[in-house]
Amino acid sequence: ATKTSSYDEHFRPEKLREWPEPESVSLMEVLAREDIDEAVRAILFRENSVVKRLDTYFHHLDTFKERRKEMLHKKWVENVAEPLQQRIMEKVTVPPFVDPLFQRQQEVDEEKRTGLQCETGKRCSIKEIKEIEKARLHASSPYFTFTSHHVIPKEWHKASVRARSKTYKYSPEKLICADKKQKRKEKKTTDLSQAAFERQFLSSKLSRK
Repeated sequence: ATKTSSYDEHFRPEKLREWPEPESVSLMEVLAREDIDEAVRAILFRENSVVKRLDTYFHHLDTFKERRKEMLHKKWVENVAEPLQQRIMEKVTVPPFVDPLFQRQQEVDEEKRTGLQCETGKRCSIKEIKEIEKARLHASSPYFTFTSHHVIPKEWHKASVRARSKTYKYSPEKLICADKKQKRKEKKTTDLSQAAFERQFLSSKLSRK
């Protein structure tokens, strides 16, 4: 009942006269829409600026976190990982074996290489040096003749054959005569030396008197 009474009062002829004209209503709607649009633009602008600032902040925050992780990792590597790895390597690794004979052989090879380089003007490898030494040794070594008991160089074999052939040319009588002549010569030399000694002894006695 109250609703119907208020409705009747609102739509009475006197109240209808107080209502605004349709043109003024449309103008009010346009103005209201403009105000609403302006307010919405201001709100959106503020929202965009806030969002941009938040993006910038989060980007800087991520960069800061990454940099912090890098610094922490660097400190961990310097203070923990590297000392631990060094201790492990000291326990595990074995110092290289130094052989003095091998070092001396290397020095000798280097000296030979330098000498060959001075001779030929070319730097040779260790293999080439060994081949050259082998060729020189083969060229300077005598040729060997194999017998039933041992090995004799050919030059020595030839010399022994020549000596045997020379001794076989002389007869036993000739060898005996040559031996007698040699003994006579030795006797003569001893007699001469004895006579010279006696002369010297006599001259020394006379000079004293």
